[in-house]
Amino acid sequence: FEEAIAAFEAYQDNETYAAGALYNIGVCKMNLGDLAGAVEAFTACAEKGGAFEGLYYNRGVCSLLSGDWSKAAEDFTKSIETEPYVDDARYNLAICQVQSGEYEKAIDTFTEYIGGDTAADETERAVNYGAYYYRAMCLAELGKLEDALADYTACIDHGFELGQSYYQRAQVYAALGNTEKQNADLAESLKYSE
Repeated sequence: FEEAIAAFEAYQDNETYAAGALYNIGVCKMNLGDLAGAVEAFTACAEKGGAFEGLYYNRGVCSLLSGDWSKAAEDFTKSIETEPYVDDARYNLAICQVQSGEYEKAIDTFTEYIGGDTAADETERAVNYGAYYYRAMCLAELGKLEDALADYTACIDHGFELGQSYYQRAQVYAALGNTEKQNADLAESLKYSE
């Protein structure tokens, strides 16, 4: 990657190839873990009129990994509008919204990603069950406990983070006053904690 960066840097001031060179420098720096450098290169690419597939998505990923939730959310929103990574961008946008405490927005975004209002409405397509898990967290945070139960149950049914899913569902049962189901889920969560 370092050799590639050096080769691309020779073209970053070239009128014809600058945007492409900067995009590729961004990709290389991203792969090297230089997130700030990647964001800088992707931003320079955009400023030079670069319209490369993945430009906003990749810059969003760098900002997400750096903890800049608002910048990442802007880029994922732009990616949803202009790039083919709609599902991945939508999932990551929702994660940014969760991290920013925008639970209602995150619920809406995860619902768009999943393709239905509840776990039972899931369309026939590949879904990252983390969407159910984080949507359940948001729902519980907003006091929508029955909906949170449904999403944690979807996680459990699909084997997603079983220890944490059982534990979190137990907390929802506790909030609902159902001690029997709370204790059963806590016992299940312990099986997966090792």
